[in-house]
Amino acid sequence: WSCLDNPPPRPPPRSSHGISVIKAKAYVWGGENTARKPIDSSLWVKDLLKEEGDWEKVITPSRVIPRPRVAHAQASIGDDIFVFGGRCSVGALSERLVMT
Repeated sequence: WSCLDNPPPRPPPRSSHGISVIKAKAYVWGGENTARKPIDSSLWVKDLLKEEGDWEKVITPSRVIPRPRVAHAQASIGDDIFVFGGRCSVGALSERLVMT
């Protein structure tokens, strides 16, 4: 193991989040930094081919903004990120989402 430089801007510290890799880019979404309190719906991306470099907050063109959540399942297939379930401020979720 080695520690990589992680200068700002970067995602806030979190747990119970999802991470997916598409074409050597890591996408981080969801999670919590206070127990059982989702952070927000921001999607962050980091180019893994650059040893150093900034994270970027992704601005999605979608008008649908998913609810913030923790403990969801997340996977990438091709160029898409799929999300299922998790928990939000009102309880468990069973919705399916895709980010293309």
